[in-house]
Amino acid sequence: MNKTANPWADIAPAEKADDIKVLRERGGSAHDFFWAVDNLGRPGIRFSVPNTPNFRAQIPALSEIQILLTQTRDDGGEIACALDLFLRDDSMREIFLAVCVDLMDTADKSGTDGESALNAVVARIGKWQQMLKKQQVGLMSEEAQTGLWGELSVLRDLFLPNLAAAVAAEAWSGPTGGEQDFSLDGLTLAEVKTQRATSDRAVIINSADQLDNGSGVLFLVHQTIAPSENGVTLQGLVSAVRDEVQNDATAYGRIVRNLQVCSFADNEAYDKVAFAVSDRKFYRVEGNFPRIIRGQLPAGVSEIRYGINIAACAPFLVEENVVVQRIKEPTD
Repeated sequence: MNKTANPWADIAPAEKADDIKVLRERGGSAHDFFWAVDNLGRPGIRFSVPNTPNFRAQIPALSEIQILLTQTRDDGGEIACALDLFLRDDSMREIFLAVCVDLMDTADKSGTDGESALNAVVARIGKWQQMLKKQQVGLMSEEAQTGLWGELSVLRDLFLPNLAAAVAAEAWSGPTGGEQDFSLDGLTLAEVKTQRATSDRAVIINSADQLDNGSGVLFLVHQTIAPSENGVTLQGLVSAVRDEVQNDATAYGRIVRNLQVCSFADNEAYDKVAFAVSDRKFYRVEGNFPRIIRGQLPAGVSEIRYGINIAACAPFLVEENVVVQRIKEPTD
């Protein structure tokens, strides 16, 4: 795992079998997370929840990761549940870091109740079980490659230079189920549409929620890309983003998680054609912007997919600095 964030670097292996050494993570969280190393030197994570003596759950099995649910006592002597995950296959360390960070995010998003957080984490482990079982078959489609290249370029050019790495990585929310590609606490939203220069100008909107600005200020980022000797390949762009956040374990884990969800795996085939942005424009989605939102759907219609002519968005054009300012200060 070259140049990868390593939150276990300063933890010595435990001296005894069945013992672990830990280092607290996320002091601002409502939950107790610890990076951990066992007596075999294996990296791991502990999620400890106090006052849960009766918690029982069927833990999904992951062949590469050992998962144990045990009872411990917290600093006050109260019985706590400890969910421990340890990596069996060190070649999977990068993915394991992504799993750990994702489980922390899952617990934090579930609220402050410990038992609810444990249930959410166990359910999320089940999702990872499904993802890790899937075998990568072939390459991403050309459309998917273009979309990922476009999102990563916006992450690199707009979000990472203006936010803390972990915040910027968290803002890239499309792969994890966000309605838009980027969301800063739901206050500043960005939907990225990337097309190759040879494509037509119709922009495809995939749902009635994608251009809904009900929760915050929403920008449509439209960009065209073209092959260029001075450009960057998809593999090169992925590597550049990972390198930029390599010193932040949380940011790195979030990026790797999102790449996993997007079905991206390092491959020399993604390193053959370099692209550069030939045009990038920003539109604020509001008022009579050409769109269909959920409140406009006829009764009985639940899902739609439609195209818009990007030229019709011209009245809503804004400068890049307007978007950057909203990224820096995502408040109303």
